[in-house]
Amino acid sequence: MLSKVLIDNKIFANCFIGGNYPLKNFESKNGVAIAEVCEFNKNIGDIKTDFSIFLKVDNDHLYIYGSLDNLKGYFFDYLDRSKLKFLNADDKILSLYKSDNIISFSIDATSDYKADNLVENNGRYSFDVFERGIFKTRLTLGVLGKHNVYNALSVISISREVFKLDYDKIIKPLCDFSGVERRFQNIGELLDKQIICDYAHHPTELGYTIKTAKELLENDYLIVFQPHTYSRTKLLFNDFIRVLKGENLVIYKEYPSREEYSFEGSSLRLAGELGCEYIDNFESLKEKIGKATVKTVLIIGAGDLYDKVLGEIKNG
Repeated sequence: MLSKVLIDNKIFANCFIGGNYPLKNFESKNGVAIAEVCEFNKNIGDIKTDFSIFLKVDNDHLYIYGSLDNLKGYFFDYLDRSKLKFLNADDKILSLYKSDNIISFSIDATSDYKADNLVENNGRYSFDVFERGIFKTRLTLGVLGKHNVYNALSVISISREVFKLDYDKIIKPLCDFSGVERRFQNIGELLDKQIICDYAHHPTELGYTIKTAKELLENDYLIVFQPHTYSRTKLLFNDFIRVLKGENLVIYKEYPSREEYSFEGSSLRLAGELGCEYIDNFESLKEKIGKATVKTVLIIGAGDLYDKVLGEIKNG
């Protein structure tokens, strides 16, 4: 979102972002570097930024950090090194961070930039924007899900505070933003079903994706979830159960990434606890999709199932 706002305003930006999105290019050696960074392997310990946007601190990669408190410490150290911090005041951990150089945004808490009077229509949200208590504009996002209201607020706040853009320069590119690949992306039709893919592989992300599906699809969907790494599934097992329980669901064989097999963190164990079907090969999954009495199938996870399904669609 931020990359699009800046580039549409001819503010050159080198964009190191995790999702594919078509951006215009301008020939320049100067400008802004926008980087999406990950806390995996304590990478954030080596990074120093001028400005930081933080949306949430959650219990991921704890097999590296040992505890959520240790993870919080790394995040807070990262923030200490940043000149200006843009923080979601609704996040219970980020709200604990104290500094003189914070710009806050929220839906519920008191903050510098606040969204109010939210209205959902087919998964897309309209809302009023208040800057330090003063109404500025109302907008409707082009991307799905309430979580994108927070994303938009973060972009508005940094666009105003750092780049000094007027609201009419921010709102159009922000509302024109159509999302990145593998974020509730409709990739086509397979066996007479619409296929939507989402990269979610943490319970919190899964919750956002399922909430969006309920708003948009009225429960007429099948979820195919591919867990990502044994360690994450084992560590967050009860959270996965909480988020997925009661859904029309298939658990697909896990994507192990760099890890060795562990039954405690396996898809087979997760499916057993949820009482849903477990499928370990793509041909059986296609058969399941073909027989499903739904209009839409959600392929969720950060593994290789996305490429298999997309390849099948492209091959007809």
